[in-house]
Amino acid sequence: MSTRGVIARQINNREVEYLYSHWDNYLEYNGVILQEHYNTKEKVDALFAKNRGISSLARSVEKTNFYEEEGEAIKRCPLNFLNTRADGCWAEYIYVFTLKGEWKYREIWSIPKDNGEWALGWSRFKSLAKAVEKTLQNNQSA
Repeated sequence: MSTRGVIARQINNREVEYLYSHWDNYLEYNGVILQEHYNTKEKVDALFAKNRGISSLARSVEKTNFYEEEGEAIKRCPLNFLNTRADGCWAEYIYVFTLKGEWKYREIWSIPKDNGEWALGWSRFKSLAKAVEKTLQNNQSA
């Protein structure tokens, strides 16, 4: 089973561009890769330059497995609508590269309602650098 996600870059104070990412979007994998290997605007731009959705993210663009379909993979929306866009692809994580050049992330979850439908819930945006540091410390002590 996949852990789906959305990888976004902030393009101004109100809008983002984003790509769908299918596999391994949990903090311990894609979170670490984004923080450690896509930590500059140039590297993030290179990831978006393919204009394709991501099947599995790797430590370099060259080794990243992109979907075959070309073009139109990059979507654009207001930052405050990103949660609903992510819900459309069942994303569990949203990663945003900010204008300040830092990664933020948010967890998304679905909550079952009494009528059989689902409600969307999410955490606030948090520092990916801090989460990755904590994750790596926990892995070393285990």
